[in-house]
Amino acid sequence: YFSLYGIFRRKLVDEKGKISSTGALVASTGAGVVGASLSTPLDVIKTRLQAAVPEGVKPYKGWLPTVNRIAAEEGAMALWKGVGPRTIIISPLFGIALMVKETLARWFH
Repeated sequence: YFSLYGIFRRKLVDEKGKISSTGALVASTGAGVVGASLSTPLDVIKTRLQAAVPEGVKPYKGWLPTVNRIAAEEGAMALWKGVGPRTIIISPLFGIALMVKETLARWFH
């Protein structure tokens, strides 16, 4: 996320190397979209490992067996379940956080 934010930020700075609040929001939200989307499979795996298992259902054990089981039982695309809502919720949070950070840094520097 932060590496991608740095790349986007460099594209949006002015000639003095400063970024506007809007530019910071755009750069960090864009990086947040990519970061949230690409980390969704890890979140799905984590959730399956942490979730309470109903009686009679075999629990998930270990990350690699969980990936294999999800792919075998539901298809590999099941690792991307919830990517839309996750991205919609997380990316603006990243955007707002770094916009505030950049704005405060500009004010107090």
